[in-house]
Amino acid sequence: MHGPGCGHEPVPHGDHIDYLVNGHLHHPHGDHCDDHGPLKVVG
Repeated sequence: MHGPGCGHEPVPHGDHIDYLVNGHLHHPHGDHCDDHGPLKVVG
């Protein structure tokens, strides 16, 4: 499960924290993780 110390980079996303996993934002939700979609880097 994702959380502090899981090894994935935390990313602020609205009112919560997602974790960057293979280019996608994952959000811990109960006993699973929701895929909040790909992260697009602008710059």
